[in-house]
Amino acid sequence: MGLFTKELKEQKQREEFEAGYEASKEALANDIPQKDVEVGTMPRETFDKLKEVEKEMRSVNVFDLKNINVSFKVGHETKHLFQNFNLEIPDITGKSQVIGFAGPSGCGKSQLLRIISGLSKPQSGEVLVYGQPYTDKTHFPLIFQRYSNYDWMTVWDNLALPLKMRGMKPGEIKTAVEEMIDILGLRGHEEKWGYPGGGLSGGQCQRISIGRSILAAAGNKDSRGNQILLLDEATSALDIVSKHEVHDTLMNILYGTELDPTMIIVSHDPSELAFLCDKVFVLAPWPCRIHKIVDIDYGMGKRTRDIKDSQKCQDYAREIEQSIS
Repeated sequence: MGLFTKELKEQKQREEFEAGYEASKEALANDIPQKDVEVGTMPRETFDKLKEVEKEMRSVNVFDLKNINVSFKVGHETKHLFQNFNLEIPDITGKSQVIGFAGPSGCGKSQLLRIISGLSKPQSGEVLVYGQPYTDKTHFPLIFQRYSNYDWMTVWDNLALPLKMRGMKPGEIKTAVEEMIDILGLRGHEEKWGYPGGGLSGGQCQRISIGRSILAAAGNKDSRGNQILLLDEATSALDIVSKHEVHDTLMNILYGTELDPTMIIVSHDPSELAFLCDKVFVLAPWPCRIHKIVDIDYGMGKRTRDIKDSQKCQDYAREIEQSIS
């Protein structure tokens, strides 16, 4: 089974459910105690314990930032970028989510993302991921404005690199990379060099960065695997066509795979935030604080370009923009 394909995961779940259902019918027919029934290949007792663990996990936030402080000296004056800053990002059971940070330049958006990623540490305060404190091994993939591919490597080799570094077997690497190439929409470009001059567009190069970040994070249990993806102005240097392509790729990751991630995006583009996000935190500076929260709801289902062109999306974008100014 592939690493990321939602259809294969759902097929496996259906098979396990059907096996458990048949076992339950047999138990009822033969008056076997329910606790002795197996669900699929799993004993009922083990299944019940796992359900309890899952229930507990659902009530834990993805991120908790508690009393975060970051300051620095400007001459004889102390400037506070964050002063007892608090933020909670709850988990949404069984659903991917996209969180946006908006606000004027210098308000702390990118620094906040670096603190969440583990690249920067606050001077004081606590950062938790799924209720657990960060360790030296906690880090999350962060995609920057400029793609971070290796120019002298092909698309395929760029994607395979983190898996090779992790010591995966060649067959496993091939399966994971081939699947990611389809998710990214880069089939047919595998042997091109990983930079725009190598025959790729800027948007295609940024998609490689996104895919490699997901593959790199997949084996890091301390960082919840590939469940979290952070983007800092990842599309701001792209033309409108390339930006649309990256948006489509992000939607494909959210709705077309089994990753079930939480994405956190920093952007200066209200229209982008209004289209991609489920919730936007509008920040204000000195010290950084949450000025407004904009909840975005288009109903269930994949967000398409029709939604991007809709009046509702434009209204959300206007609300975000007016909250910043």
